[in-house]
Amino acid sequence: MGLAAIVLARRLRLHSALPAPSQYLPDPDLSESYSEVFLRIANLAKANPGWWPPRPWRRLLAGMHRFMGGRTRIPGAWEPA
Repeated sequence: MGLAAIVLARRLRLHSALPAPSQYLPDPDLSESYSEVFLRIANLAKANPGWWPPRPWRRLLAGMHRFMGGRTRIPGAWEPA
């Protein structure tokens, strides 16, 4: 199943057609929303050399990245028969 098919199934709310629970699959719509946040922080870091986001921000960004990117591998038991 390609990414376009996953996006279509999500938009049509056909969650039973997805190869895994929806939270484990990549979400291109969510990544569009989050990309602005990542770009603003990157621009802030670029404008202030040597500046790093505080630790809570880094944890939040890592969680956001993990959530919008999905899992890299889906167990075979979750695949449809």
